Amino acid sequence: MKFYKTKAKCPECGLIFKYALSEEDMEDELGEEVFCPRCGEPAKYKPYVPCTEQEYHRILEEYDELEEMYEFEEPDLEEWEPEELEEGEEEW
Repeated sequence: MKFYKTKAKCPECGLIFKYALSEEDMEDELGEEVFCPRCGEPAKYKPYVPCTEQEYHRILEEYDELEEMYEFEEPDLEEWEPEELEEGEEEW
């Protein structure tokens, strides 16, 4: 099986990260969109280039670590708006 890698940058949050796919993923057209592990927005990416299976697994591991690291990141409170209370609901 063949493996491919790319480098991507999120236009929304500016995160630069690596991304990798298998030949099977490419055939399923999963490489057409790369999502930022930080904010989930579609990222811009360079053309895919071949890589080794070891590189592929390392890049997937790094991507998973980034997702986990940013999973509990504090939201940007400047853009945060409180939800409106339902009728009869009390504040915490």
